[in-house]
Amino acid sequence: MGHELPAMPPLRVIQQVNHRAFAAGLGRGLSDAAFVTSTQKLDALMQTAAPAGGWLLKRPFGFSGRGQKRVSAVPTGRDRRWVEASMVEYGRGLMVEPFVAIDQEFALHSWLGRDGQCLTGRPTRLITNELGAWVGSEPLPNLRDQEREQLQAAHAVAARALSAAGFFGPFSTDAFRYRADDGRLHFHALSELNARYSMGFFVGLADCLEEWARRIAAHA
Repeated sequence: MGHELPAMPPLRVIQQVNHRAFAAGLGRGLSDAAFVTSTQKLDALMQTAAPAGGWLLKRPFGFSGRGQKRVSAVPTGRDRRWVEASMVEYGRGLMVEPFVAIDQEFALHSWLGRDGQCLTGRPTRLITNELGAWVGSEPLPNLRDQEREQLQAAHAVAARALSAAGFFGPFSTDAFRYRADDGRLHFHALSELNARYSMGFFVGLADCLEEWARRIAAHA
């Protein structure tokens, strides 16, 4: 087409920061959640707690609900084989989280410069289907003040970690409000870290697209 791609980080950096172990290392996960790299560690983790909704297992690389499996206890049979394959392929490991009933999902998008400076948009509400696949994004979500602060704080932690790893460019962090076993609503401020363009990027940055384009040109 005659176009030139903008500058981008090395492939190894892109792989590193999009791997679920990277986000897990930021220490912002749900209680009892962890990234494991062996079936022994998986079994040990799942034997320490018994969440009412069971567990959600996520392979290191995935999107739109792909590469995930919900189980009620330590996996057996076909589920066990899926787990074993995850430890040697697909990014080697699993993110293990208590399955929770999500009320609403949210995202915050940024363009991260080589100098570590972030151009950050407004929070959006994610619209997903029953499989967790993205359907749409809406601006001005009904976030409580405390939730907005938690979302922005987690986003800033992710930005600093990405910059330290040598990443620059587009990224987003996802969050969700969920109903816990006690029936009350809680907020999880960092459920996903997407070090790439995500589907709602241009909704989140709608108010600052000119500045985004200027910064891309400066990185060329």
